[in-house]
Amino acid sequence: MMEFADWGKRNGCTGAPVTKTDKQTDLVTYPSCEQPVELFRINGGRHVWPVGAAKKVTDFFRL
Repeated sequence: MMEFADWGKRNGCTGAPVTKTDKQTDLVTYPSCEQPVELFRINGGRHVWPVGAAKKVTDFFRL
């Protein structure tokens, strides 16, 4: 899986990432890139699959 820093390298970014935070989210960006690189992170969030998502994915790809 690509890391945020890898996307920065691919897009010719210079400088360190900058983070803007509010109570619920972080926005992480590089200050100077050939193409924008942004990461939105939900504080306290986690990655979960919605109910029925796996079936929809397999149906879509006809697996």
